[in-house]
Amino acid sequence: MNTYCFFKEKLSANDKRCYDALVQGLLSTQRSIDLGFVRGDIATIVQAVMSDNPMIFHAGDNITYSGLGGVQIRPKYTMSPEQKERANRAVLLNAQTIANRARKVGDEWQTVLNLHDQLASKVIYDLTEPNAHTAFSVLVHDRGVCDGISKAFKLCCDLLSVKCIFVNGKAKQTASSPFDAHAWNKVNVNGVWYNIDVTFDLACSQGGTVGHGYFLVSDGDIAPTHRADVATVACTSNGDYFGKTGYVYHSADGLTRYLVEKMDKLPFKLEIKFDPSVNMTGAPNEVIRAAQNALAILRRQGYISIRYAEEARAATLMVE
Repeated sequence: MNTYCFFKEKLSANDKRCYDALVQGLLSTQRSIDLGFVRGDIATIVQAVMSDNPMIFHAGDNITYSGLGGVQIRPKYTMSPEQKERANRAVLLNAQTIANRARKVGDEWQTVLNLHDQLASKVIYDLTEPNAHTAFSVLVHDRGVCDGISKAFKLCCDLLSVKCIFVNGKAKQTASSPFDAHAWNKVNVNGVWYNIDVTFDLACSQGGTVGHGYFLVSDGDIAPTHRADVATVACTSNGDYFGKTGYVYHSADGLTRYLVEKMDKLPFKLEIKFDPSVNMTGAPNEVIRAAQNALAILRRQGYISIRYAEEARAATLMVE
């Protein structure tokens, strides 16, 4: 597995040595890990290790350390060495299965889309799940929270040799919501960096439908809802999911014409991205009216519903 170690590469040479010793010690479940003399901030090194290496899911966040001339790490593991080995096998088997299903040779954009959709469709957001903050819970039990989901996504990217960064920060679902602790990813697709938030696109939060409002988006797109704790890489481009696979909403008349061309059978699903010039007030009702007009033109009957994420300016239109 080609683990992409973004945060390690930001460390000094001495701190990289400490980083490597810590990774080796944690993976082998050592009770005490001697790092020797540490020049940099030990908390920064520990955070780099935990962010870069989703396979270290058996070490809790409450890692303690001591020493003046030399630093000793005393991890508090959540699993015995035997449990950890069994968990390792299960995590790698499930992650490899997902990665193999996602892989589209010669098309990295489609590969990342397939990976996003697999995780977003199968994972249930669950704070009560033991180890919910780890890739283990997400990949073995299909349950977890944002940082576990983001670590699972990174692990699958590592297996696919796709560069991916785990991002810690804060986020909010709507303009009126408060910012709360959150995690997501930055991913490099065809040489370009993008933000991707699988948690915000989960099917369970979209009425059973996978969303794509946070699939390959720029820093500018995500800025209203996301704030990273530490600067990583700049994401200046948008992956144009809606331009490639959905519909960019400019007007109700334009959508009506599009639906008449595309709605050849029911049930019908369409994801929509509202153009920045569109006033969101009343826009969902305009979309429903456009669908009603299309059904009338096609002389069809259907139940119409729409779900939309205001902050992502995205919606899912369903006609059944």
